[in-house]
Amino acid sequence: MLSDDVENILTSLGIERHQIVPTNVSQKILRQKSKFSQFDSDISYFPLEWFDSEIDRSNSLSLCNEGIAFLPSSSSLSDYEWRKVSIKQYINKSNKWHIVDDSGSHYEVPRIYLMFITEDLLKFCNRIQHAVQQRNDCERYLRFEAVLNAYPMHNIPQSFAYHRDRIIKLLLPCQTKKEENASAAIDLIEFYQREYTFVFQKILAAQQLIKFSPSKNVMNWIELLGNGGLRNLEVKKKKKEKLKNLTMECLHASSIRCKKSQRHIQQLWLYCCPQSIKIMEFIVDECEHVSRMSLFHLQTSSECCCSWEMFRNENLLKLQSMSELLQAQWIDKIVEGIQIELKGIGKGWFELEMSDWSLYKISKIRRLIELVKQRMQVSITILLRSSLRDFVNHLCGPCKCLLDISDDFEWNSDNLLNSPFCEKLPIFHVYLNFNETETEPKYSILDLEQGRIETEIIEIFEQAVLITHEIPQIDPFLMENLKFDKSNLKLSSIGLLDYEIQSQILYLRQCYKKCFIPLFAYARQYKKFTELKLLNVFEYIENKKKLSAKDIQTEIKNQMKFYDDIKISVPERIIIGPFLIDLKSLKDSLVNKRLELVKSLKQLLLSMANEKIDIIQQRYDAIIERLKEKPLSIEQLNDIAKWIPSVTQNIDQVSSEMQEILAVDFKCIESFLMALPDEMFVKKWKALQMPQIVNRQINETRKQHEFDIERFRKMHESDTTVFGEKIDEIARDIDARIRECSLEDYQNASDKIDSVWNNLQSLIERGRLLNKRCEIFNQPEINIERLNVLERCLLPHHKLWTMTSYFLTSKEMWTEQMPLSMLDVQSIEAEMKRYGEMVEEAPWDDVDSGLMSVVKQISDEMKEMMEFVDIIKDMLNPNIHDKHWKQMLGFELNKITLNELLKNRNVSRIKELIKEANDEATREREEQFALEMKEKEKQRIIEEERLRKIQRRLARTDIFN
Repeated sequence: MLSDDVENILTSLGIERHQIVPTNVSQKILRQKSKFSQFDSDISYFPLEWFDSEIDRSNSLSLCNEGIAFLPSSSSLSDYEWRKVSIKQYINKSNKWHIVDDSGSHYEVPRIYLMFITEDLLKFCNRIQHAVQQRNDCERYLRFEAVLNAYPMHNIPQSFAYHRDRIIKLLLPCQTKKEENASAAIDLIEFYQREYTFVFQKILAAQQLIKFSPSKNVMNWIELLGNGGLRNLEVKKKKKEKLKNLTMECLHASSIRCKKSQRHIQQLWLYCCPQSIKIMEFIVDECEHVSRMSLFHLQTSSECCCSWEMFRNENLLKLQSMSELLQAQWIDKIVEGIQIELKGIGKGWFELEMSDWSLYKISKIRRLIELVKQRMQVSITILLRSSLRDFVNHLCGPCKCLLDISDDFEWNSDNLLNSPFCEKLPIFHVYLNFNETETEPKYSILDLEQGRIETEIIEIFEQAVLITHEIPQIDPFLMENLKFDKSNLKLSSIGLLDYEIQSQILYLRQCYKKCFIPLFAYARQYKKFTELKLLNVFEYIENKKKLSAKDIQTEIKNQMKFYDDIKISVPERIIIGPFLIDLKSLKDSLVNKRLELVKSLKQLLLSMANEKIDIIQQRYDAIIERLKEKPLSIEQLNDIAKWIPSVTQNIDQVSSEMQEILAVDFKCIESFLMALPDEMFVKKWKALQMPQIVNRQINETRKQHEFDIERFRKMHESDTTVFGEKIDEIARDIDARIRECSLEDYQNASDKIDSVWNNLQSLIERGRLLNKRCEIFNQPEINIERLNVLERCLLPHHKLWTMTSYFLTSKEMWTEQMPLSMLDVQSIEAEMKRYGEMVEEAPWDDVDSGLMSVVKQISDEMKEMMEFVDIIKDMLNPNIHDKHWKQMLGFELNKITLNELLKNRNVSRIKELIKEANDEATREREEQFALEMKEKEKQRIIEEERLRKIQRRLARTDIFN
């Protein structure tokens, strides 16, 4: 089989299977052995594909898709063998080939572990042999240099003077002078000693490697010496052979010291055990992982630009998480990894339970910890430098084109679509919009102050530096039996005063001072839209209602032009430096405002036309309604008949107005291709048909009137007969009413007189109406003089009984219902005066004696009431209090009426009581006044005495002074 052939050829070339096993597998197997030396040449640290000299890419797949590959055995993952595979594709990202074996398992292998079926077998094996040899040479050289650098220089023995002199003598030319020989000899002695030390050090290092790794391949390392020892000496061939012999003799003489150095180098060598190597590999991996991290959360594409608040919060959270990672998790992981490797190593140079400071200072664990701390500090420095550099480049990259901008920069008002600056990936997403309470457009990010944004960027920058100052050292966590000052043991990092840090801070300040200048300048260009933004559409439309249809049409065209200008001139977004300005909301609001104005104006145009049609229709409807009106009387029919001739002229006028509406208003509506609402469309055509409808209705109305006239004539004749009968009936009622001459039932008499009077008035109006109808029907008028005579006869009785009812009702209320304290004397006097005038103005000349007796009784009642008014006026004197009435009469005014007062008392006695109460009130008022004057005099005397005391005290003070 092909796989067996590859195995046999590699064996014949001296390549064993374990030599080409991947390094991660071979190292794991070899380190599990009981005896292990880092100088063993059988262990390979570098992947074999690094040393592949052939360059072969995916074009080989076009020739063949089958081959054999060096893969793990199906029985054991640590055992590898050559197996037949199917080749799928080449992976550019990992520089490996995707293959599938017979069992269906997928692998990714380097090209050196994969041979195509069409490939030359011997050439492929030579390719593997060459890569193995190159890797072995590289690793041997690195091992040798590591031992050479660690070997102590003070163990190199001094060269023998005899051999040194002989070598120098052989090197000096014989024909030179002695002075020149002496000077050259000194230089040669120094050169010889330096070369001797270097060669001896290499030989001792090679001996150490032979001692620790007795493999036959180690002998090849001696060849690495080459001509290094004597490469710069230009001597003859014979002298060179002698010099080599002398050197070998010198090495033989120093063999005893070489044996001691073998033991000493093992003591000095830090990687004398596999645990230390594993620790450093672990530390290097962890530190490289940390150094590749970032302290900031930075976006990398324009789709991910965010607001300032989100950027700040994300980076603060990132700094917080990185602080926890570096100050706790990373330290714990490193300490735990070292403890796991050194836990079972026992006492010695790497003892973790060491409690003696003197032993700790000279131990290898201390050197290992220092090396780990140095590697950690290097990774922290790399992390901080790279993170700050990325942070500054990310924030300041888009600002570079703005650094030369002047403070008085103004944006070109004719170009709001394009930015005059170079557009790069924006960082911050901001909105430009009008606020409800402001007259200028504002950015969402500018709710914060400009200086505050700059300050917060610097704070984030400085906080990233400061968190690297708080990373603890690992000494206290590893050496728990030793005491350390944990508060001061921090890993070193870069300070805020570092030149590069200060330069970056200055650069950030400069960039974010300049980047806001064009931002504000761009926002100022949108002030011209402030009037539109604040425009009240309702008020705007209300003001336009006074315009004509043509003026509104012109206004609509202007608004549509403004609408198109905004859509063309205002962008939805624009990039200015680090800001992606979102104007979609602002643009939509302005466009919608213009669109709303256009729609409102169009609606106004429709509503105006609709109102005009409604007015036209109302005028037609009013004509139709009156024509269809069914007259209830001959008067209405006569009015309609007189009005009908003017309808034709009115129709012509309304029709001409309708034609004007069609020619102006509807033409403007059609110019905008506006569809009429269904209701308005129906109104329009109905208004156009109304003249014909009105003419038809006129003819119908005239025909109906002919029948109505005859009907009303018959009704008139019937009403005339009934009217005569009602005159006789009202005459009898009046005769009965004028005989009433008693005040006992005045209210009933007044109501009956009032009812007869109202019937008489309605009958008079009816007579006048019948006379008008007689005129319409060309009939003689009805005589209504008898009704006028009855009215003159009933008038005095009506006035007398009406006034009597009012007066007696008021008197009853004043004397029997209201307490004295609640009576208003002025209103009573005014009412009495009005009743007196009514009595005087009544026509009493032609009345009978019975009615005059009633007038005399009412006059007497009114005079008596006037006397009572005088008494009430005196009793309501404000000087007389309730206590006086209580003393004199035994009652209070707010609890007694006038009739109760007059009960068992005549008017003269009441007047005497009023006089006594008034006198008593006057006497008390005088006494009260005298007491008040006496009290004032007393207070005056006291005040004068107080002032005299003050004057005497002041006088005594002046005397002593």
